[in-house]
Amino acid sequence: MDYSKLLREHSVDTNYKELESFYANKVVMITGASGSIGSELCRQLLKLKVKQLILLCRNENNLFSLKES
Repeated sequence: MDYSKLLREHSVDTNYKELESFYANKVVMITGASGSIGSELCRQLLKLKVKQLILLCRNENNLFSLKES
């Protein structure tokens, strides 16, 4: 099934090699890290071999849950 028609959105081709060359060995800070968007950013950035990922969030429990996932 073509979900892009259902969602009425266009797919985006991502150049992961270019992103990895930009983010590799850098320190990156994510605010709102345990929210839906922030947590997904964290997961994606970990795949790009960042040097250090700093996570900021108001909710300590959600931040702990993110760390454990």
